[in-house]
Amino acid sequence: MLFKAFRNSLLHCPTPKCFFSDYDFVFLLRAALVHAVNYQITYKHGDLTYTRPLLEKNPDVLFKNEETPLSITLKFKCPYFSCSCQLNARERHERREKGVKLDECPFKRRVVLRDTIGHIQAPLSDIIDNMHTAVQKESIPLNVAFSASKTFCDSRGFTETQFQQFISQKIPMPFEFCTSYEKLVNQTVPPKREDFRSTLRGIDAIPEDEYQVFTDMWHTLNVQSLWDFMMIYNIAGILLSFDACNCCVYLFYTNIIYNSFQTFVFMGTP
Repeated sequence: MLFKAFRNSLLHCPTPKCFFSDYDFVFLLRAALVHAVNYQITYKHGDLTYTRPLLEKNPDVLFKNEETPLSITLKFKCPYFSCSCQLNARERHERREKGVKLDECPFKRRVVLRDTIGHIQAPLSDIIDNMHTAVQKESIPLNVAFSASKTFCDSRGFTETQFQQFISQKIPMPFEFCTSYEKLVNQTVPPKREDFRSTLRGIDAIPEDEYQVFTDMWHTLNVQSLWDFMMIYNIAGILLSFDACNCCVYLFYTNIIYNSFQTFVFMGTP
């Protein structure tokens, strides 16, 4: 429930004009700082109704430099009416002396959101292109080079054509068009080129070739809504980055290092 509330608090915020950097990560950062910290949730416990904040405190932000945020650390406020986390040290000590076992609060853990651009010295689009170049030169099977992506595509029942489309290149996404959860769910046809306008990139529409990639992805993967497409976009970014790391290790151990693959050789680690 708290993750759903966090998602809604971010999706309902207005599109920001931010000064940090030209990364999509800043949208999440500003949304978390401005909106999630003020988000309140109403709960019911029997006949009692009470309200608590979504987050326990302001997010902790780690910066690479004054213009580049690297990570956001969040801690959700425990929603339970009665929980061990509400006991002070003396009350905990007294209960332990009485032999009462205290259950750990399930919300004691923190959530860390990291932007991979801060740890990898190349954009995902270049990494994917380099992977395909190396795969073609050495005739590495796609299901070996993109094993994590293949596993996901098989779990979704994707065909071989859909799998190849999934790993072909970085997927464009109309971030500033996604202003609410309802808009994502109700958008059942591909957005127009103009819907990809970006304040950060300073464009009114994406190029024709990028839009063609988007529509090809939409139709080939049988996307039902923009919400479904955004889920695929997020999963694809994670899996393709993971496949890149695995492929780099594979090429090292088989002594196959190409100049075209040097992006991976210098990849940083979080």
